Amino acid sequence: MFWKNKVREVSLDPSPHVHIRVIDDEDTLLTKHEKADKPFKLLNDVSLRVNTDEYFFGVTIPRGYTWNGADIPAPCWWFGSSKDNEFLIPSLVHDYLLEYKTDIFERYSFLFETPEEYRRITSLVFRELCKQAGISTLKANIAGFCVDVYQGTINRGAWNIEQ
Repeated sequence: MFWKNKVREVSLDPSPHVHIRVIDDEDTLLTKHEKADKPFKLLNDVSLRVNTDEYFFGVTIPRGYTWNGADIPAPCWWFGSSKDNEFLIPSLVHDYLLEYKTDIFERYSFLFETPEEYRRITSLVFRELCKQAGISTLKANIAGFCVDVYQGTINRGAWNIEQ
């Protein structure tokens, strides 16, 4: 059963090189909004490999990918803010896995029984990368749980992937 499938290892090769996009006076209004919405940019291709109890899969996050950092609501900033370095790489990978969920789910549909399984695995990947970033196991487990609950409830509609 997919809910018992555990993520055993998450690796990134090479390490992500991240650029903070700075808003310049000469930027167009559209570019200013894009940089404000997604202030982080990946400067190199990064291969992600995920090993679980039952299978492994991999994707390449392409150079130039932009993301917003961790979406941590203001009342939870005691836990960490969206711009904290410790959440930077976990949020990169999680955001990419979510943004391209339809493509990744279709490519690996022979592995994932349901979109819910894929959603859960993305949360576990986030948790493992938090641990790799030096976040304590307790804090990483709480963060992974919160991400999974949010994706499974409030953001549930975004997981309507055609099977």
